[in-house]
Amino acid sequence: MTNTASPMAPAAADRARPSGPVLITGCPRSGTTFVGSIFEASRDIFEVYEPFNHAFTYNLQLPGRFFRITDENAKAYRPRFDRLLQLSSLHSRLAMLPKGVTERRKPKSNQELASTLALKKLYNKPGCFLTGKRLSLKDPLAFFSAEWLAKTYDMPVIVMARHPGGVVSSFLKLGWPPETPDIVDYPLPVSKGALDREIAAWRANPNDTVGALILQWKIFTQHTLDLKKRHPDWKFALHRDVCTYPEEVMRDMFDYAGVEFTPQVAEGLRQNTQADVVDTKEAIQHALTRNSSELPSAWVRRVDPDIARRITTETEELWDRAQRELSYQPAEPSLA
Repeated sequence: MTNTASPMAPAAADRARPSGPVLITGCPRSGTTFVGSIFEASRDIFEVYEPFNHAFTYNLQLPGRFFRITDENAKAYRPRFDRLLQLSSLHSRLAMLPKGVTERRKPKSNQELASTLALKKLYNKPGCFLTGKRLSLKDPLAFFSAEWLAKTYDMPVIVMARHPGGVVSSFLKLGWPPETPDIVDYPLPVSKGALDREIAAWRANPNDTVGALILQWKIFTQHTLDLKKRHPDWKFALHRDVCTYPEEVMRDMFDYAGVEFTPQVAEGLRQNTQADVVDTKEAIQHALTRNSSELPSAWVRRVDPDIARRITTETEELWDRAQRELSYQPAEPSLA
């Protein structure tokens, strides 16, 4: 029977793996959207797309981008999450539809998130609305709240990371401003303290866009490594490995999250990773059909050689560490 009450996390010792909504997060432009799209291909998944994102007309209305929710400040925000996570139940989704219709008459910025999403999903993806029984939250902006979300709602957490050149060049290609101003002033975890010198240098020259993007990548990557140390049971993946071993890595993620990797999901994954296109010429935010095997090295062609050298020089040490600690290890071929 589906539980439609406020979703409380059972004691972790009661089961072998987390059973709450699947959280897919990580550094922006690290592949979270692609991974989220493969999970959404499962008929069991109801995806909630970037509920932290202020750029969307309806969201959780948190104080800022990349806001970090902790036990100390959670009381003000917990009811919003409880309501949102009731979307895992078809019974609750159906009950939300009348309110969703009413909410559409309000200014978009004032629309209640859960009921609005229920109505939108019914209209845009009725199959997901009817069959979804497990939520996935795809949101890089939830990155610094991942520990609270995992503990509070028993979420399995998938954290993505990417080569600094891929992240920086992607921001430059899209014309996006750095996220650095939105993250350095928050009381973030200790990982930020390891970058005090770089943060001071950025404050002295805040108009250095490439420098700001490099610092942004360092903050996310350092914190990812700290999370890996504190939560070895979480699933961490490099964008490069998703491109190189797409089926193996995605099967591993699905198994970790307790979601069935069906033949339909596998076929959709193959179609999305074996296209002829390596890197689109246009500035497309989410191009999900690519030649994945060639994608990890495509960033070098996007930027000026001097910028490429700077990215490599200033990130080499941290990136080497990230590769050592986060790389996927393919299974040895059977000799039988």
